[in-house]
Amino acid sequence: MSNAKRGHVGGNKKTGYYYVADMGEQPARRCARVDQDGQPAPCRNGIVWLDQPGDVCRKCGGPLGETVKARRQFRRRGFRTKGAAQDALNKAARAVADDEYVADEDITLDQYLDEYVADRVRLRKMRPRSADLNRRLHDNYLRDRLGAKRLQEIRGRDLDALYAFMLADGRRHGRATRGAGLSPSTVRLMHSLVSGACNLAVKQGRLRSNPAKRASPPAVDSPETPCWTLRETQDFLALPAVREHSDYPVWWTASATGMRRNELLALRWAQVDAEAEPGVIDVECSLLDIGGELSFAPPKTEKGERRVEVGGDTVEVLRRHRAAQDDRRRVMGDGWHEEDLVFPGVDGRARRPARVSVAFTRLVEKVGMRRVTLHSLRHAHETLLLDNGVPLHIVARRMGHDPATMLRHYAHVAPGSQRVAAGLEALLSGERQPLVALDRPEGDGSRVTDETALLARRALP
Repeated sequence: MSNAKRGHVGGNKKTGYYYVADMGEQPARRCARVDQDGQPAPCRNGIVWLDQPGDVCRKCGGPLGETVKARRQFRRRGFRTKGAAQDALNKAARAVADDEYVADEDITLDQYLDEYVADRVRLRKMRPRSADLNRRLHDNYLRDRLGAKRLQEIRGRDLDALYAFMLADGRRHGRATRGAGLSPSTVRLMHSLVSGACNLAVKQGRLRSNPAKRASPPAVDSPETPCWTLRETQDFLALPAVREHSDYPVWWTASATGMRRNELLALRWAQVDAEAEPGVIDVECSLLDIGGELSFAPPKTEKGERRVEVGGDTVEVLRRHRAAQDDRRRVMGDGWHEEDLVFPGVDGRARRPARVSVAFTRLVEKVGMRRVTLHSLRHAHETLLLDNGVPLHIVARRMGHDPATMLRHYAHVAPGSQRVAAGLEALLSGERQPLVALDRPEGDGSRVTDETALLARRALP
């Protein structure tokens, strides 16, 4: 056995070599177990260091005493030569001296991700809806494949194998129509979860480095989200089957305001001012469906709380809808649950957002329109505003977006827009006069009802 500055090397050729590194005195809590007579009977080496998780003795599960100073050592085995063990000891000693040493920890990736998501929600650094998505990703794809592995044993190649499985055979539902593999964007969400958790573990001194940085998640193409043109939106809203549908006011309001589905389902009559000129909708909250439980929360983004002005046609649609809702309330009597919601279920209570989307998809297929999602009505509204010359910052404010985010993810160019833009070069030669801007009042920029009226005039008979 030979000595080193902060530890020693031992072993032989037959059994292999090891080293023991000395980290000096560090704060810890010792086992405070007592026997049947009430006398102290602590476990031998029953110590929990303050940088380790847990509030009980790791040997017996008993209580821990007050914080004390104790000498801390750690051992590593499995070196084939004495020189290799000595080199590893020297490296460990430097890490200890530079305060970069990471202590061994038995926590699994499963346990750490559960802890990570719960802590982020508690500290309000992760929204409940995001937490629900992360938990489902964890439960559906990671828990059975990597969950039982120790956090400190996770390598980039482990994550690459997980991503390959998800891409090739990860889909749990809808395999017949959507294929066996998940989309690259879903895999990137998994990568973001693991990478974010491991970044925090590095910061906390529980990992030396982030294994996700050595993984290779798939690239994600960002194709434009399919959305209807103005003509298609007009045709859809004018169809008898659509106008007679109980959710017609939802489809209309989504098309005329660009509000998100969950914002519409959380909207209350107290937030609608139909007497103002123009009408006003105050977006103040969003409906969440987390683990089967419905709840109301602030809008999706910081800019989500906003005022949206609407034209007379939208006001008229909402007035007719409210009259029909009042009739239903009188018919149902005690069976009606009054929550003041604008778009409730048949009994007045909040609806599950997913069911509203399914109803829209089925209606689109029934009437033979080009298949789009309910959310695409929001994209179509935004496109309508941009194509009619509404300034970007005003559109962003109406949609509840940061302008940079809107440009990156939501701006769509309708067919023909590029041709119109190309034709503007005639301004340079003086062959055309400058376009006359639409008359808009000064203010907070939410009043764009002159453009949305374009949709209303053509769609309504």
